[in-house]
Amino acid sequence: MNIRKKFEEIVRIYFPKWKNWRSWKVRRTTEGSECKESSKTIVFNRNELEKDAVDVDLLFIHEITHAVTQDGHNQKFLNRLKKAKTTASQLHRSELENLIEKEIEMVSKIEKWPDYLKDTIRDIVTIDNPDISWKELVEASLSTP
Repeated sequence: MNIRKKFEEIVRIYFPKWKNWRSWKVRRTTEGSECKESSKTIVFNRNELEKDAVDVDLLFIHEITHAVTQDGHNQKFLNRLKKAKTTASQLHRSELENLIEKEIEMVSKIEKWPDYLKDTIRDIVTIDNPDISWKELVEASLSTP
């Protein structure tokens, strides 16, 4: 997959008003996917890029939302994800629309957790499973009784 082309496609469709996208770089990594605002770089985990196309689109939308909103998982971030969900709906991409809705629900829940708890969980789990994504970690945490 050409990640630059995928980045440009997602920007064109879901973030058409974002003016600064050309100054951003995209890279692959063996670590977790993340938006690095200081270097204007979005890194994508190689394993996550091999998932189904709709999951990859969600990954790009999530990380680009960080770049656009330049903040963590706050209300501004959630509002921008909602706009992407509306676009997916308008394009009749119901599977992506549903995934974005689940992402919004998940992010809303974890944002209520204290930072020390999020960091502790991530540290403990990634020692045993270094390839786990934050999303997989949170989904596992939320589904545990």
